[in-house]
Amino acid sequence: MTKTQKTVQMAPAGNPRRIHHVCAVAAVVAYCLSLLFYMPESWPAYLHSWNRHATGWVLSIAEKLLAGQSHHAAFHEIRHAIYLILVLVALPLFTMCVIRRCRLADFGLRKPNIIGLRVLLVGYAISVPLTIYVAVSPEFSNYYLGIAQRTGVSVLLGYFIINVTTETLFYQGILLALCRKDFRWPEPAPVTVHANGKIECVLRWCGLAQSTDGVVGIRKITRWLGLQDGCLTAIFVSGAMFVLVHEGKGTREIGVSMLNGPLLAYVAYRTNTWLVPLLLHVAAGITSFAVAWIAQ
Repeated sequence: MTKTQKTVQMAPAGNPRRIHHVCAVAAVVAYCLSLLFYMPESWPAYLHSWNRHATGWVLSIAEKLLAGQSHHAAFHEIRHAIYLILVLVALPLFTMCVIRRCRLADFGLRKPNIIGLRVLLVGYAISVPLTIYVAVSPEFSNYYLGIAQRTGVSVLLGYFIINVTTETLFYQGILLALCRKDFRWPEPAPVTVHANGKIECVLRWCGLAQSTDGVVGIRKITRWLGLQDGCLTAIFVSGAMFVLVHEGKGTREIGVSMLNGPLLAYVAYRTNTWLVPLLLHVAAGITSFAVAWIAQ
């Protein structure tokens, strides 16, 4: 090229995949805030109005399905269970089909990898002290044992199973797909099992201390944890939304959810399925019910 030739430097138009990723994350946050997060009374009136309009049409569907049952003692729990199935399962799965991510593996319904059972056992052992801490609080016992006394233990357990299953599918399954750039779960991360020392052996038995050869910065940390690239944003969003949905359930439960939210999302990715977080959540929930019952 000669000096007299002129070139026009065009500004980069931006990465379309990155733009789509940001829009998807924003849409997920707006969806959760409008349909799942109960806003404090101190928030502006227009946000409460937005929240009521967003939830109203879903609740109306649930109430029509329960026509003539408003006198039933478990009406509130059954209506809320239908609401959760609609907003945490039906609508998100419809969205996954629209964006052509309708394979079960795309949102984490997969076979657990080799460390799945190990993480389940270790995770439950770690959760027991926190579970007891939450279960003995007055807010927890009054809320959940109040449901059992009003509707019966069978209704409480059924409501709990639907609640936990739909929440796990959404927060530790679909959300971890929608918040990635390609809107699907990553390929399974490798599991390195051979170690040099005892400490490293124990860590690798749990899926940690993975090979970090040739990487630096934040990728070095994620590789050590056994995560594929591009998972941190999804884990952060999932954890934050998990905390928000527990708002109003007592200070102890909210505090524990700040730890559990990101950890459950991480466990889902690391074990290659949202079934392991589901089993962890169910085991911890049943333990907390038993502790609260005994404490009463």
